[in-house]
Amino acid sequence: MSLRDYSKAKSYCLRLIKFRVRSEYEIRGKLKNKDYAEGTIDQAIDFLKKCALLDDVLFAKLWVTSRVKKPLGLRRLAFELKQKGISPEIIETSLESLKDEYSEEKVLQGLVDVKLAKMKNLEPEKIKARLYGYFLRKGFSQGYLIEILNKKVKTSF
Repeated sequence: MSLRDYSKAKSYCLRLIKFRVRSEYEIRGKLKNKDYAEGTIDQAIDFLKKCALLDDVLFAKLWVTSRVKKPLGLRRLAFELKQKGISPEIIETSLESLKDEYSEEKVLQGLVDVKLAKMKNLEPEKIKARLYGYFLRKGFSQGYLIEILNKKVKTSF
């Protein structure tokens, strides 16, 4: 491992982090794609951690906070964090802290109302099927979804 490679890897990492916070897994992947040696990658990661520029707990918290505005369901958020290489313990902690201020059921009820208003001319079965698929892909809980759709679609017609 050369000092020049380490310096370039470190600069590359700082450029990546300048645009958005990243997970350790993401940084490692980017450095591997640039063909840096494993030792150089480890050193660059250690540097970022010592400077408090790389923290998976903070990353998960910020990711969840920003993505919940889309809005997305908790399952989808957990899946995205897993793809970013975040450990299951950190994912669980991040989502638990979010549950105090984010009611998936209330958000889902509001979104279903908005979507229902646009689907007045369709048959109830089609509406249920479309909304079920749509909100399931958004990562909302299947239990809440079925309950809300059964309640809302019947009362709408």
